[in-house]
Amino acid sequence: MQRLTGVVVSDATLLASFAKLHPDAVDVSDVGARGTWGLGFHGNGEMLVKKAPLGGASGPASVLATVPARQLLLAADGAPAARRTLEDSQPFRYRDWLCASSGTAGLGADFVARVQATTTSSSFAAKRGATPEEAIMMVFIDALYRGHARDTRKLSLATLHEALVEGSARLREHVGQTRLAAAVLLLGHDHLFAIPLGRPLLAARFSGESRGRAERNSASRRLAHLRAVVLSDRQAGDLKWELLDAPASVGVDCELVAF
Repeated sequence: MQRLTGVVVSDATLLASFAKLHPDAVDVSDVGARGTWGLGFHGNGEMLVKKAPLGGASGPASVLATVPARQLLLAADGAPAARRTLEDSQPFRYRDWLCASSGTAGLGADFVARVQATTTSSSFAAKRGATPEEAIMMVFIDALYRGHARDTRKLSLATLHEALVEGSARLREHVGQTRLAAAVLLLGHDHLFAIPLGRPLLAARFSGESRGRAERNSASRRLAHLRAVVLSDRQAGDLKWELLDAPASVGVDCELVAF
């Protein structure tokens, strides 16, 4: 089993309070006692990743309290992915991008080999034991690079959207006749991108100001001016969830934009 969640908040100092108020919405550790989990975020000028075994002393909820970020990506892989090392666990980092996916059980070695054959300019092409999840990331990274995502100029959101749509099409080509039932989250360029590929992705929007004064407790009062968006492959917690009918992105302004 795999879990995938992304969180964007308007104020990094309130991320821990938001996670404490809605723990089920941001916890990905319900995939079993065995396996791995990880989170990625932008901090200190670069993409940072933290990974750990499931069931350890520190879980996602406790680690979130130490993350000073407005955007983050959470992923968990249960058994049989428990045999993987932490290095091969999600989320994956490629320079200034992070990526994680779920619903990859039907993708095997043939899929990975096809991706490696088309990404010969990267070290991934020669990597032994590469996972389908890492191969998915490389399909999108290749599409982003073809779409000038490594350009030194500030790229428009429309340019990034176009490259990710191209990556989705290339991914379907690599999958071939295999039924694709995956979901992908990518984090980069101050945006979190959600791409449903046969596996539903949902979004929940939070606005502290939407709560009436009578409904606020001490925890929610701290979040009175917070805006947040949670993207996930499952509905959890007491937030109001909506199904994403198309790929979407969320910037630091917490605006959900379909593309």
